Parts: sequence; structure tokens; C-alpha cells
Amino acid sequence: MIDNLSAENGEALIYDMAGRKVGQEKFFSETITMFGDYPTGAYVVRAVSNKETVTKRIIVQ
Repeated sequence: MIDNLSAENGEALIYDMAGRKVGQEKFFSETITMFGDYPTGAYVVRAVSNKETVTKRIIVQ
């Protein structure tokens, strides 16, 4: 989960550590929950809304 500080609807783009886009999720609240079936590893999630863009590194275990 990733906190979306602006509480805006938007889209989360998921990238592997090589920079390849591996997923895309819509979000509609203050918290972004990734529902995709992502393999174990590290990812960069870029959450984009009308007000801001937040980039976080996450680890899927």
C-alpha cells in the first residue's frame, strides 16, 4: 500500500528495477493497493493524480 497524500483519484504505474513498465492500477482513495500478481522483487511505483506525482520504491515478498 502507498499513501496518496492528495486524496485524489489517479493512476499508479508500476516499473521493475530495469525500468520496464510491468503494470498499471487505478486508485480512488488516499491509499493505493496493488492488486496485480507481481512476482517477488523490488519495484518503483509512480502514483499520478491531477495534483501531484508520488514515486516510491516497494518490495513485494
